[in-house]
Amino acid sequence: MSTHDYNVFVVEPAFLDGASFNITSSPTRIGYPYLDPAIIQADIGIPGRYERLNNSDCINAYAVDLSSHRRNVVLVSSNSTQSEYSPNSSVLHIEYYSYKYSIAESYQPYGW
Repeated sequence: MSTHDYNVFVVEPAFLDGASFNITSSPTRIGYPYLDPAIIQADIGIPGRYERLNNSDCINAYAVDLSSHRRNVVLVSSNSTQSEYSPNSSVLHIEYYSYKYSIAESYQPYGW
């Protein structure tokens, strides 16, 4: 039995089209290996690399105790919320999800 840790990216729609982002002012989170958003942004353009899910399918896919066939998730926000990193960033939020760390903090599938 195994599970995958994954990154959760909350982005503006423009991120999908290559919009700029700046995460240099991100809060320091020691121990959480965030994936570079530039890698995610490049991978989105590769056919078959990501699967587009509607809201309920996404929730059902990640609302499992052990996820062995899913990895990173990119949540596209239609709301132009202020980025926690900088005012002109198409990346609004990044979170690392680890089953190992979450069980120590009262486990919740897709607790993000």
